Order: sequence, then structure tokens, then C-alpha cells
Amino acid sequence: MSYKTVDSLMRHLRDSGVMISGSVQKRQLINTGYFHGYKGYRFF
Repeated sequence: MSYKTVDSLMRHLRDSGVMISGSVQKRQLINTGYFHGYKGYRFF
């Protein structure tokens, strides 16, 4: 199970009880590289 987009990752985080919303936090998520790190973690 992998997340192809930031939106799907954010949806998963919200489902897991993490409060995140809006384009600012989405941009921060991308800028920190968390999405790529998460994908890399899931792939290995």
C-alpha cells in the first residue's frame, strides 16, 4: 500500500488522527520532504 499523491497521504494522516489541512500545511509537508521520506520508507 503506497501513497501516490500528497492528498492521499494527508487523507491517511487525517484518518490516523493527525490534524492537517489547507495548502500551507500541504506545502510545508512537501517542503520538509516528509512525503518523499514516507514513500521511500514504504517502498523498502
